[in-house]
This record gives sequence, structure tokens and C-alpha cells, in this order.
Amino acid sequence: PVACTYASLFTLPDPAESASSDPVICRIRMAIIESDPIFRAALCSWFGRLPGVTCEGWEDEKAWGSQPRRQSGIQVLLVDRLSPLFSGDKFKSGKPETGEGPFVFGYGLYADGDDIFASVSGVDAGYYLRRRFAGSLMDPLMGAVASGRLVPSEVPRSLRRHFQNLFNPDASTVSGMTTLLTPRERQILTCLQRGLHDKEIASELGISPLTVHTHLKHIFEKLDAHTRTEAVVKYLEK
Repeated sequence: PVACTYASLFTLPDPAESASSDPVICRIRMAIIESDPIFRAALCSWFGRLPGVTCEGWEDEKAWGSQPRRQSGIQVLLVDRLSPLFSGDKFKSGKPETGEGPFVFGYGLYADGDDIFASVSGVDAGYYLRRRFAGSLMDPLMGAVASGRLVPSEVPRSLRRHFQNLFNPDASTVSGMTTLLTPRERQILTCLQRGLHDKEIASELGISPLTVHTHLKHIFEKLDAHTRTEAVVKYLEK
């Protein structure tokens, strides 16, 4: 089956509602190729406000190809699924065959939710569609982030693990230690991977900061961890 995630982005985010005022070491540099200037600005704004992510937009494939120096350091490239750059021989979903350049992933913009289903129809094995909050759009890649940078060799494993957990969170590949974690505790660990603070986690999951603190205490006990970083590392090693 094909696994897809989606989010509703109604407008540009309010600059006053920045994700966090705390300094965050950039972990993922990404770019978006989108011809519509309004959509391009909206996507860059939403992705750019995620902790540890910087994002810049490009008008089209020609602009992208004409400025190789600006491409330097871009780790993730989002391209419209209908674009020749995405569907042609040069790039595929994931790492380019040359082994150089950014990871390339397709996306689509739809005015109506029904259009999402139509866009991925015709898959023999069916598909799995999951709605996500805008603040968790980069979750599938965050498992490949270590020491403040995206580790290319970890990207396939991170994606596989992320979508396996969507289909079967209690799969046999999960160790006895991490099967003790509740779905909510795994959500909180995912938020910790993204560098979110207690209040940000509470806001995203719709719970109180005190409840987040209680869940963290249980996580530390179950994983035998003493710090948030140690808990995340042990969780990713499952």
C-alpha cells in the first residue's frame, strides 16, 4: 500500500506565533519548488517555523537548476508530484540515483479533501491516509537526525520505521522495552525528537504541561533514562 500524510494549511502563519524564541541548531535544510508564489510562501513559512528546520522556495525547475551554489547544503527537496522534475528520470522519490544532492519527495496541494483520494487512486494494494498537524510534517525524517544534522544513511530506516509504526505500532520489531510505551508516550518522544518544549508538546497534543511532565516521568522510568536526549536515543535504538 501507499502511505500518505496530509495537513490543512488555511493561511500564512501569523509571524507573532513563532514556534519558539529559543535558539535551535539547524538540523534540516530544505527547499520547495512551487510555481505559485502564494503557495510557495505559505509552504516555506509553515516548514520554516518547525524547530530545527530552515526552508527556501524556488519558482520552477529552471531556477533550481541554474543556481547550483544555492543548492549546496540543501538536504531535502519537495517537488510537486506532477512536475517533470519529480516524475522524470533525473529524480525519484528519495535519494537521486547518482547518490548526490538532496532527498526528493513529492507533494500535492488540493483545494478540497476529496481531491487527495482521487490523486492516489489506482493503487492495487490500497493506500493509508493519515491527517497530521502542521507542526509534525517532518516527523517521518526526524528519526534520521543525529548530532544536529540529517544522516543520509539513516533516512530509509527512519521512513520505514515511521510508516511501519503507523500500520502496526506494536510490531514484533519493537523491543520488549519499547512495547511498554503507550501510544501517547511515543507521541511525546516524537515531539522530543523535534526539540519541542513541554508547553509546545502540550499545545500540539491538546493536553496540559503537567500531563506532559507526568508522561515524561513514566517514559524515563520505562526506558531507564535520566535525560530527554537519553530517552530519545534509547527509543530510536529499538
